This record gives sequence, structure tokens and C-alpha cells, in this order.
Amino acid sequence: MNELIRFLEEVRKFPIDNKRIIRDEDSRRERIYEYIEHTVSEDQVRIKRIEFVEIKLNEQPKGYLEIYAIDSSSRVIDTPYIFLAIGAATIINRIKGYILDYPNIYHVLNNYDLKYKYAVIIPEVSNYPLEILDKLERKGVTNKNPIGIQYTPKYSKYVVLDELRLGLENTILEKTLQESSIRDSYIFIDGPIYYTPPLVYQLNEFHGVKDELLNVYVESWKYLIEKRVNLIDKLYKERNIIVLGVVKRLYRSNILSRIDPLRVSNGNINDEAYLSIVSTIRYQELTPKPFYIGPIIYDPGRITIKLPSKKLYYIGLPRRQVAGRTDYRNYMFYRVETIHGDDESLNPIIYDSIYSGSILPLSILLADNRAKKITNGMLNYLLRITNLPTDHTYQYITF
Repeated sequence: MNELIRFLEEVRKFPIDNKRIIRDEDSRRERIYEYIEHTVSEDQVRIKRIEFVEIKLNEQPKGYLEIYAIDSSSRVIDTPYIFLAIGAATIINRIKGYILDYPNIYHVLNNYDLKYKYAVIIPEVSNYPLEILDKLERKGVTNKNPIGIQYTPKYSKYVVLDELRLGLENTILEKTLQESSIRDSYIFIDGPIYYTPPLVYQLNEFHGVKDELLNVYVESWKYLIEKRVNLIDKLYKERNIIVLGVVKRLYRSNILSRIDPLRVSNGNINDEAYLSIVSTIRYQELTPKPFYIGPIIYDPGRITIKLPSKKLYYIGLPRRQVAGRTDYRNYMFYRVETIHGDDESLNPIIYDSIYSGSILPLSILLADNRAKKITNGMLNYLLRITNLPTDHTYQYITF
């Protein structure tokens, strides 16, 4: 991290006459690459055998030791003259006590040369020394996107953070594949198995000065997602590891109302609202019970890369077991996605949530907390060394 600290200090010491701020505010406002799972048409969703299933709880449930969880986090230092994003990812097994962090914060803070790639830097001032960027690249701080194109001030900062986190999660999947002791397991990822942002379908509808960058965004997305899907496929075929994506923010998708499998909706509403209607109808005068709906087969449709279909299951877990009024305040809803799993793959999710005294899978909550602590630690160290004020730090909206 020493090279990064020296660069930040060097930029701040430039003579005023030799530098010009070229900060781009639009790149911080427009979330054109936002990942929203949606259906372009009903043809993208197929129903083979969709069911509403009450989850029966057992006094002595089957235990699952081989549950791993992956999550990533990013933090930002955003000044008038530079944009810096620091990221980290982790995989844990809370039962066995297994932990693998990327990067290892101890190694980063003590300047061990282990070739981690954990940060992105975008200078937004003219006349900075280009040779310093090459030194930073060798120390894990890049100025290029995943397909090797240099970041500029106009590059969407939200895309930068998405690319950073996806790249870190891919690295964790790669390292898991190299770990011979991990097999016959389940891996939970916080978020979808893969993303299909609207931009992928609607690229031809966008026009204007940013057209060139839109194509770059899509090509970078293709690279990251192809790699992710290939790693998930290898983990299953070589190690019998099933990867499950857990999507918490269902207000961003409207898959259920598009197909209305339970015939409860007449309009286009988000999945969280749909599930709230279902739980209200089913348990209005009864004790709320955990349930799931699925499987729904989601096909990404005609895009420039071939992605496998994924199975979607919607889970509803009551926040409290009481009779009476039932609505969204009584339930937590989330979606489970899998490429290689089936109905049986929901059992470790249920075990890691209900039977662990949690609503969301406990392993994901722990991985999320650890990843955030790592990025916070690196950020706070950097602020203390460089004397940057804390009002330059942001935790951009992530999901």
C-alpha cells in the first residue's frame, strides 16, 4: 500500500499551475449499468412444475457441515482530484471455521508483494505522472477495467465498483477450485448467480456522447459473467459443489407478476409485493408458516453470450410465529438461484437460516460482515496515513 500512499501525496503536491481538475460529475450520477433482474418478455420465464410448498420444520433437522458463503465489499475515497475504490471478498464456513480472504489485509498493510488486485484508481487531474500508475498496477491497484481498457474520468463509477466486486468474487471462486479439501459442498453467494442488466438488451436504444463507453461496459460485463459461469460449472463437475445465489432485494425484480403462477395479481408489481399478497391470502387468519414457490426456469434470452438457464425459488420466512394479521412486516422474502441445483438444494438454505436462529442464511450474514470489516480497515488505515478528511469517503450503494 506504500506505493498508493506515495501517489496520493504526489498528486496533492502538484503545483496549481500544472494541474487541472477534470472531474466528471455525470459519471457519479447515472446508474445506466445498474443490475436489475427483470424479464424483457414472458418468453424468458418457463414453468415446468411450480408449487407453493409449506416448509415443514423438524425437531431434529439434518445438519449440513459443508456450507460456504461468499461476499464482497467496496469502499470509496472520492476527492475532487482522484477516485479510489478499495475492495475485498471472503469465503467462510462458519461450522468448520474455514476462512479465506482476498486480499489478506495483513499482507496488504505490511506491503507483502503477493500480487493482489484489490483496488481501482482513477486520477481526475491533468499532468499526473503516468509511470506511477505502472508501479501501482504491480502492487494491486489498477487503472484498467477487466478487459484492459484504461479508466477515464467519464467511466461510470457505479460500473467501476460492480466490476471490482465481481472480479473479486470470481477470484474467490478460482481459489476455491484450487482448494482440494472443498468438495461435495454448497456455496452461497450474496446476490444473483449471474446478472443480466437492462443495458445488455437495450444497447441499441441508447444514443449520444456515451455510446462508446456503453459498448465497453457490455464487453466488460461479458468477460466477467462468462468467467463466473465457467467457474461455477467447473466447481460442480470437478468437485460436486453446488453454487446458490441468494437475492435479498426483491423490489428490483418483477418476474412473478409477469407470469403470475398463483393467479393473485392483475398488474405489473415487484416480487416483494407479489409475495406479500400471497402470504396475506394464505395466512391471514392462520399462524404464518415458512414456504417456498418454485422452481421457475429463467432464460436470459437472446444476448451476445450464451448463458445457461437458472432455476429460481422464492422463499418466505415469518419474522415471528403468531396468529393474526399477516403482511410484508411479518415475512422476510428472498430468492434462491441455482444452475445445477434442485429442490433438495433448498435444504441447506433452510438449515442455515431457520435452524440457525436467523431469517437470512447466517453464513451470508457473517461473510457480509467480514468483507465490510476488511474494506473498512484498509480505508481507515489509508485515511490515517494520508490525513484525508473522512468526508471524502463514501460507501456507494451496493447490493
